[in-house]
Amino acid sequence: MVSYLFYSIIILFMAISHHKNHILSYLLCLEATVLFIFALLSLFAAPQMHVSLILLCIGACEAAMGLSSLISAVRISGTDSLFV
Repeated sequence: MVSYLFYSIIILFMAISHHKNHILSYLLCLEATVLFIFALLSLFAAPQMHVSLILLCIGACEAAMGLSSLISAVRISGTDSLFV
């Protein structure tokens, strides 16, 4: 289980390093990682469903905050590009 979480974090960092031009790409990578971790928890920790539901609620809150920050950045700068 821990190795799967480690692999998902590695995949997240690889995806972020590949998509480093837009905020929306970062947010999609984060959401995919949260969904992957939720799927792993629901498969391997079936008796403890409350843990995976809490993770799903945290992921929904993270998505709402990311979307609001994306909208704020687009309103301020006019684009979602990152200047890295």
